[in-house]
Amino acid sequence: MTAAEQLEQDLIALARAIPDGMAALVRVLKHGAVKHNGGQLGSAPGWTASRHAEHAHDHAVSAAIAPESRDAETGELDAAHGAARLVLTAQLIESVERGQVW
Repeated sequence: MTAAEQLEQDLIALARAIPDGMAALVRVLKHGAVKHNGGQLGSAPGWTASRHAEHAHDHAVSAAIAPESRDAETGELDAAHGAARLVLTAQLIESVERGQVW
């Protein structure tokens, strides 16, 4: 099995195991793509790992105070917004470490 095939199987397993959380994460990432990146998934130009992490922190603080708190613009949980920003943080760091260029 290739790495890509394994990743696909793992993503399907995650979607089955935690469907609501994964769906919220996908909705937030898709909203961010439209808002910040012309509809393209991934980090928008000019966003750094640190900037994503700082934005994640703001949502995480809201979620820590009130786990049910929601982003005023999207209505999605602050926890999902924080998770999305941390995924983008990891993507930027991992891609640089692997020699990819954004």
